Amino acid sequence: MLHKQTNSTNDLMKDSDLLCGDTITNYKTVQSFGHDKQFVKKYKSLIEPIANSNVRGHLIAGFVFGFSQFITYLIFSILFYAGGVIIENSQKEGNEPIDP
Repeated sequence: MLHKQTNSTNDLMKDSDLLCGDTITNYKTVQSFGHDKQFVKKYKSLIEPIANSNVRGHLIAGFVFGFSQFITYLIFSILFYAGGVIIENSQKEGNEPIDP
């Protein structure tokens, strides 16, 4: 369930990648001037809108996955129950069990 990212999300991703890359490349300069906390705050402000926009999609994907697993195990349980009822009814009627 992949979705296409909007242009604003792509721009934010590019800006955050650029900021992160520049900060890592010039980490000695950033740290020597004491701007490391400033860059962390700026990076968080760029990442938060992206994370918030993706949460809804991930929740929907998780719900769909959980529902598909529920349906699969529901079908298995119904089949096992039906098999047990068939076996029980065949033994009550006096039929001999089937040998493998």
